[in-house]
Amino acid sequence: MGRITRVKLPKKGELFSYFICSDWHTDSLHTPTYEILKKHAKTIPKNQRGLVINGDFMDCLHLMADNTTYKKWAKSVYDIEMHLIPESEYEFTWANNILDDLQKVFDRIYFIAGNHDWRYDKWLEFCPHPYKHHFDYRKRLYLKERGIPHVDYPDYLDLSPNLTVTHGTKHGRNHNKQHYEMVYMSVIYGHVHHHNCTSFSVRGIPHKAWSLPCMSGLAPEYQRKRGENNWSNGYATVQMKPNGNFNTYIHEIYDDELCFPNGKIITNE
Repeated sequence: MGRITRVKLPKKGELFSYFICSDWHTDSLHTPTYEILKKHAKTIPKNQRGLVINGDFMDCLHLMADNTTYKKWAKSVYDIEMHLIPESEYEFTWANNILDDLQKVFDRIYFIAGNHDWRYDKWLEFCPHPYKHHFDYRKRLYLKERGIPHVDYPDYLDLSPNLTVTHGTKHGRNHNKQHYEMVYMSVIYGHVHHHNCTSFSVRGIPHKAWSLPCMSGLAPEYQRKRGENNWSNGYATVQMKPNGNFNTYIHEIYDDELCFPNGKIITNE
């Protein structure tokens, strides 16, 4: 099990809402889902809004390579200066603009790295020292200056003693069970881009493993050759109580709309 970052519980008599959003993937971000997220958050009192960016905020497609390729790039000034730096600059500009926008809406933001964000860390193992500062995404996104706690991949953010959040590492048929068995507590994760939930019990105490829909589009360029998928757009909300108990809701976006049980509809317009 990875390292754990723990969040303080609400004070007595208070309730705090966390929006948990996975798999944004830079330019693949689904704009209607993003706009609905912000509108939904604004229905919650301002001092009760938290956001967990649950991994793969950035796509890092330009850094998708094996060790042999990394070693080749490390010896090529042309590859670094003409390809890797410009692509990274573009991605960091996008990410900073989104973070600027999100900080206008949410009181607290937590950044959990995903396997795509982690590609920057992987490349830094090979990158020549004079160029390393161009690829340090924690510094390039000003996370410390923004007051945004960072959780490494594949580590955990505990919202309570009963619930943890991680980006996710499993994607097979039994990913709910596999993620649960890594922590033996209720867990919310992304990575698979679709919603699923399985219940478990230990000595009569119920636990659940939720996978999340994604913030990105459902047909990115790299997915087209794979044919159909079971992805959906959306995110989760968790209402956390002072005693660590909580309610979890999965919000899936269809027809660019979010429909609530009471009939209220939020659109991206």
